[in-house]
Amino acid sequence: MMGGNRSGNDTRTDQYAHGTVHWNNESNTMHPVRNFAKGTSWKTPDGSKLHNHSLVYWGEWTPTNITIGINEFQYFHLNTTHIPNSINPVMAFNGTWPYYLILSLAVDVPWDGPPDNTTVFPQHMVVDWVRVYQKKAILL
Repeated sequence: MMGGNRSGNDTRTDQYAHGTVHWNNESNTMHPVRNFAKGTSWKTPDGSKLHNHSLVYWGEWTPTNITIGINEFQYFHLNTTHIPNSINPVMAFNGTWPYYLILSLAVDVPWDGPPDNTTVFPQHMVVDWVRVYQKKAILL
């Protein structure tokens, strides 16, 4: 997950973006499924609000690492070959299962809490473009 927030009684403002990687930590068969996640938050360096800027949220996934950032700032990095307390983390990220890119406003998620009288509706997401690419292998 990558993005900013401001909803309900959340004390964080939209000066914060969140980068989180989720995976099944229960089995390599996807049955049962137990969600596990690692991530962090990033605050705008000048205290400005995320919605006042045109930003590039990015994520880079390699066979061994996942890195998340905004514009020139890298704020989250996960080495997918060594995750303490995770079952066979290489299996979780090696392409055995499909991957998804989800663009969502996510109102009423567990860490934000339910909407209340301070929540503004309707919410809007403005997306100029989305680019997904795969680096070509270098053959020597």
